[in-house]
Amino acid sequence: MLCLLAACGRIGFDDLQRGTGDAAGGDGASDSAADGTMLTTSITHVGTFAAHSAPVGPSDAFTVQGNAVGDVVALQVACASAVPPTSVMVMVNGWNFDALDSVQGNGMQFSEQLVAIVPDTLSHSISVKWTGSSCDMGMAELGDEFAGVNTSGGITSTFAGGAQQSGTGNCKMSFATLTPAETIWVACVTYGTVTGVNAGFVQGATNSTGDEAAYRISTDPAGFIETPTLLNTNTWLMDAIELRPQ
Repeated sequence: MLCLLAACGRIGFDDLQRGTGDAAGGDGASDSAADGTMLTTSITHVGTFAAHSAPVGPSDAFTVQGNAVGDVVALQVACASAVPPTSVMVMVNGWNFDALDSVQGNGMQFSEQLVAIVPDTLSHSISVKWTGSSCDMGMAELGDEFAGVNTSGGITSTFAGGAQQSGTGNCKMSFATLTPAETIWVACVTYGTVTGVNAGFVQGATNSTGDEAAYRISTDPAGFIETPTLLNTNTWLMDAIELRPQ
């Protein structure tokens, strides 16, 4: 898991010094590590993979398609209910989605974060099935595809960690990166509507019910404090995934 440094409360962004790879598509951008070594990133944002919602569960299905074999998909699936779900299955024919954790949540919002390496570029039906809850207050799925992520060791080499946070107001968390030049991907499901992202992050997948993802392609050293914030005025649940460059 990521090292969470703060929970609720306002986080100040102006005091943080960001590297030169903050913008989307920061392919080849560089920054200096503590020892003076120039850091670079191979990661680029390809596009939205999933941006879906359903008024009631516990099952949902829709069409997805990868852009290029070897790309990596970061995915959040969410269930809203007074009854906590116990597990979730994400199935696409020929694909392997690896969960970073078990189902987690707070109150009536629950989610799981997953990653997958794109095995083909065919159009597929993706199936999301929750167990233990009817998800009677709705379901949501957000995902983005990235190129240039480290896949040399298989799916577990693509990510450095993940985290989850919940609250009311702006979707936000603060954590220290675990490896150099990571790309940070976050997704927020909310009972309201996300209306923007903080400086340094770029809007990613957005569904029709106001849930939104964002990402930051960085060239910062390990231990850099990331503070993703998505503007919001209601109860929310946020997931973060750290992607390693090649």
